[in-house]
Amino acid sequence: MKIKLEAENKPHKHAELIKAWADGAEIETRWLNSKLKDSQLWHKFNGEWGVECEDGSREYRIKPEPKPDVVTYHINNYFEIGEFSIMSSSLEWIDEKGKPVRPQLKVTWDGETSNLKDAEVL
Repeated sequence: MKIKLEAENKPHKHAELIKAWADGAEIETRWLNSKLKDSQLWHKFNGEWGVECEDGSREYRIKPEPKPDVVTYHINNYFEIGEFSIMSSSLEWIDEKGKPVRPQLKVTWDGETSNLKDAEVL
């Protein structure tokens, strides 16, 4: 009687990440079950594939490419109506006579957070 032994060759659950890391990709990690706010943020992986890798208490990912900043250009118009002064911002490039208008303000927005990064008067 022959007994057939088959080893179950399942790849490691993080095999693709480990291969990418070995090839030079930057890996990030974070704790899953922690209530500490800072530990829920993504941190640079230190290279230790330990017990946390297997027990599900950590999450891993390849560090995503940063989103590029967004630049917008603005034309500001100043109006006086009676006692009131109104400042409006516009993205229109043509004035009321159909002539092109040069933008007056360049605004740079952070691609990751959408927060204002820079404003430059042109």
